[in-house]
Amino acid sequence: MVLPSRDVKRVCVFCNKSGSRTEMTPVTKNPVNREVWYRKLGKTFKLNCEKSRYPYVCLSHFPAKKASSPRAQIYPYKNGRPHTRKVEESDTEDDSSTDEEGDLFTDPNYDIEDEYECEENKKSFKNIICNWNNLSPILSKCWNCLRNGKESSARASMRLQGAALHVSYDCVECGSNWKWSSSTFLDREGKQGQKQCEVNLDISVSVLSTGNAFTKIASLFDVLELPFISNRRYNKLIENVLEASVAKCFFSQRSEVLAIIKENSARENGVDLAGDGQFDSRGYSAVLCRFSIMDIKTKFLLDFEVCRKERGGNSIQLEKMGHKGCIVRLLQELKNLTNLDNPIKSLTTDRCVNLAQVMKDYPTIVHHFDSWHFIRSIRKDVAKVFKNIDSKNNLGNVVFDKVQSCCHSTNVESSSTRNHLDLTKKDHKKAFDVLLGIMTKPNRQRDIQNISPYFATSALESFHSVATSYLPKEHFFDKKGYDLRSKLACLHWNALQLDELSGRRKVEIEHQYYCKTKKKLVTKFRKTRPMNNWRKDIGQFAKEMVLVGCLSSDEEEIDEEVEARAAVEAEMYTSSNSP
Repeated sequence: MVLPSRDVKRVCVFCNKSGSRTEMTPVTKNPVNREVWYRKLGKTFKLNCEKSRYPYVCLSHFPAKKASSPRAQIYPYKNGRPHTRKVEESDTEDDSSTDEEGDLFTDPNYDIEDEYECEENKKSFKNIICNWNNLSPILSKCWNCLRNGKESSARASMRLQGAALHVSYDCVECGSNWKWSSSTFLDREGKQGQKQCEVNLDISVSVLSTGNAFTKIASLFDVLELPFISNRRYNKLIENVLEASVAKCFFSQRSEVLAIIKENSARENGVDLAGDGQFDSRGYSAVLCRFSIMDIKTKFLLDFEVCRKERGGNSIQLEKMGHKGCIVRLLQELKNLTNLDNPIKSLTTDRCVNLAQVMKDYPTIVHHFDSWHFIRSIRKDVAKVFKNIDSKNNLGNVVFDKVQSCCHSTNVESSSTRNHLDLTKKDHKKAFDVLLGIMTKPNRQRDIQNISPYFATSALESFHSVATSYLPKEHFFDKKGYDLRSKLACLHWNALQLDELSGRRKVEIEHQYYCKTKKKLVTKFRKTRPMNNWRKDIGQFAKEMVLVGCLSSDEEEIDEEVEARAAVEAEMYTSSNSP
């Protein structure tokens, strides 16, 4: 099957027509130049530009020569009306010479495309990577000697503190000394001894909040020949500072989410929720499980519970334990928040028997089953017996007609070219019996009454995909670390929903791709990049905690507990090797 070539679509902010990206040009981001565009193209154009993050204009609104070359200097048509390019217009014509108004658009060195790319790449930054050989000659110069007309170079004494570099200089000629550090210091006022470097805290926040593994980032720094913090210091920063910072950011965001849920509950007399569990590993060897509950309308993740399997326990019971603990806490919290006796109208889950048992204790909550899981179970049963069906056609590729009515009459001509089951044929009768047996299973007949016609757990599956980037199943996490990274995943997911709800995150591209599961082209929306300000908030909370003295000692200090453990291990090793 030949797929259509990808064509990126844009909407013109002047004429509101959709067209190919190659037939458009971005509106300048320079404030001075944009005012000229506003003056020429009118108030409606200005309003549309303010609504869009990346406004585009059709090239057809420009003179012929300018529109034919996207990389050329272009500017709006003088009278503010769209310029319709005719076939007989020559590409060598340049109607822009009629513009008598001198502005930046007539500058021959002005290139709107280049300006757009520069504006996109122009970002604020606090840290840069610099080659030490380029920086060292500048830092080693003695300014006292230079003022006296002498050329001298000082001796350098370097010391690393994690990723920070501290250098002390002594001038050979005049004896002057000075110091330079690659990072500012963070600590409470009046603290004696070594202080915490800001760059070490920034790196720890960045590694944790982006869901990366410490070893991978350490390998990256090693290849780049950059200093990096030790694993022990990183874990200490997480334990003393970052855990509390993540929790503070998590509950701050959760308060904002619950305020929106409260408004929706008052308007709709309750909320409809969806719940699903995710295990920490594939197969049946899971040790941890996180059960999450989400509001279906807003797609906000409201709460989650992490459970750990006991020694010799069964991992299948983990989802039930998480659901039981989560639903009790969330129900009570919503009652206090909304002042409703029954704030949860329904809960949609998969067809887990353990979850159905728990929901029997909550008769006021309607328990629905997700339709996708129900259909998947049918597909599994069909695939299981498919090998035993003597048929030349692949049952998975059969497309059935929709049946709206059936009169059970014979000799009725039909325009459909689809094949059908003929029970007079032996192989057809065998296939029919197999399908009938699958569809008439007692559990399936019972559960079909609870299939939700409106709600699904698809948004929760999307959240699980986001959570996997913070909790990859190839790595083992203890319960404390799993809970911490689950909070990060929840922060990430809810931040995306808040951005979409406020209009900060919009659909940027609509494209099609071939879905192997559905065997057809499906449409997917690519949205603008998320802001992820919550990561910066975690870093700010962490710095505030360091400034009030929540972090102790420097990296080289060895804890008494570690020393005691080392002494005990040394004694055990000596006694085991003694004759």
